[in-house]
Amino acid sequence: GKMSIAKITGKISTTIQPISENIPLNLPSFLSSGASVLDIVNPVMTLEIGNTMGIPVNLDLTLTPKKGGIVQTAGIINTNKINIAPASVLGQTTWSRYWISNSCKGFSAGFDTINVPLPNLLKSIPDQILISAVPTITGDKQTIDLSSSNNMLNLKYSVSVPLSFGKDFVIQYIDTIADLQKSLADILKLAHQVDIIAIVENSIPLELSLEATALNSSKAVISGVTISS
Repeated sequence: GKMSIAKITGKISTTIQPISENIPLNLPSFLSSGASVLDIVNPVMTLEIGNTMGIPVNLDLTLTPKKGGIVQTAGIINTNKINIAPASVLGQTTWSRYWISNSCKGFSAGFDTINVPLPNLLKSIPDQILISAVPTITGDKQTIDLSSSNNMLNLKYSVSVPLSFGKDFVIQYIDTIADLQKSLADILKLAHQVDIIAIVENSIPLELSLEATALNSSKAVISGVTISS
């Protein structure tokens, strides 16, 4: 007769392929221009990993912010405290849930907390986040069901950014009225004084201050021009 092996228990030594995924951030233009700084008090990332195998795994997670394709090194976040529990019943999902933030206040029941300086990830206002995860099998004894087609890890994540800002929060929106001299050429021949009035509509729920600088055709500051708002 034939004997088939359904389950193996022992020390499994193998390499699980790392996870690497770029997450685009579609931010409004008023945040991504100028020298804006996004200082969020308590952003939260939740991470849920479902395991259908009898294999415990440690996850080394790195979050890398990028802006214009350039890595923002000051905002890189790394943690190796994510431990994925093995399945209680082979083939059925056992979930490991993590609440990742800088304060871990108000975390939901059923989540383990990990404290990292998560506001730094968003401070430079990146246009994408690179999520890198390196899994490593842990422990001296693991079990795998060879007959199951459901041997997998299921990853779910979400990011919550409450509108509560810190002291470093800055929005800087820069615009330029070009070729002004050309537009006013006929008037400037006759006038001794010219007043330019700008009306700004603000749809952002924040009070903003307005500054303006007069520049010549060489983009040097013109002295003697009064700017008021």
